[in-house]
Amino acid sequence: RPRVRGVQNHGHPAEVAYAGARTALDLTGVEASEIEAGDVLLSYPIPASRDLDARVRLLESAKPIAHGIRVRLHHGTRSTNVRVRLTDREELGPGARALARLRLDEPFVTLRGDRFVLRSMDGVTVGGGTVLDPSATGRRPDPSWLEALESDDATRAVPLALARRPTEGMTTEDLSLALGFPANEVSRAVETSAGVKTVGEIHVPAGEVAAARGRLLQALERRAAERPESPELTIAEARTATGLSTPLADALLADMETLRVTDTGISLPNRGVSPELEREANQLLEVLRAAGPQPPSADYTPATRLLLKRGDAVELGNSLFASREAAESVLERIKTICRESGEISLAGLRDSLGTSRKYAQAWLEYSDACGVTSRTGDVRVLTRRHRQAM
Repeated sequence: RPRVRGVQNHGHPAEVAYAGARTALDLTGVEASEIEAGDVLLSYPIPASRDLDARVRLLESAKPIAHGIRVRLHHGTRSTNVRVRLTDREELGPGARALARLRLDEPFVTLRGDRFVLRSMDGVTVGGGTVLDPSATGRRPDPSWLEALESDDATRAVPLALARRPTEGMTTEDLSLALGFPANEVSRAVETSAGVKTVGEIHVPAGEVAAARGRLLQALERRAAERPESPELTIAEARTATGLSTPLADALLADMETLRVTDTGISLPNRGVSPELEREANQLLEVLRAAGPQPPSADYTPATRLLLKRGDAVELGNSLFASREAAESVLERIKTICRESGEISLAGLRDSLGTSRKYAQAWLEYSDACGVTSRTGDVRVLTRRHRQAM
């Protein structure tokens, strides 16, 4: 990334370089050997493109050119071979004008409104034209889109530009660069167009914003119905639900003030845990606390998930769920036995807890999963972190 240290116009120091002036730039950060004729100095990243949609015109003295002909294009101080694909005809006659897709052999950096010269492959000038869409996409040019660009009417071009990128949106700077209109003209076009909505600093078709809001609300309603104990969507899930690009989705989420935002995610307002679910969870928690280290089998219900989410219960596997207090007590028992004996076996924990082999096995696997112990053969030993805490 070079930096301009100084500017000269016609050999004299200057603060500003105007179009048409013979200008020299004193650059740092780049070697002269790295620069070639035709290179472009940019203050904003503009992608080079091999496909341009343009309005071309032949000279009165030129011979007709056929659809698909190859000619030489000159733009600025660069030139390359191009193939001319006429939009609505098979041949362009002398003095005639037409919309065309130009396929360049080399990628060029161009802007809407840039002029170019066309020469035959033997060097005879045959015509020229004006760039309309510098980053043409699709198999064929869209005449209505190109005519809007050619009209120099920002109020007509801006909505069409946004419609081509409905889920991404564009900032005023993006639109100004893509369309070749001054930023103030773009701003006026945005303000006067009923079909354009601004979310944060991103402009987007109004219909797409409404559709994205609808998709998000439907996703939140569905989550609340399916997971009443956890009605939130994570930020990533909410972005996906909108169907928008990440920057636009984030802007939309920030703009929807009615949503409830917590540390765990996004939910609809007044969609907390229902009183019925709270009662069911409390009843289950009382059963788990009373069971201690021998918890009963339980289904994976909303009440169970709510207790797990809150940290009031832990999952041992095989449909076994225990209270947090029981888990803390059993882990302390395991640590104590390991510190006294150096290890713990399944039979040793079974006898210490006075439980069956099924529960002892579940607790030892839970201890491994928590990083308290690690298995060595048929026994468990404390992990380094817990040995150091002795």
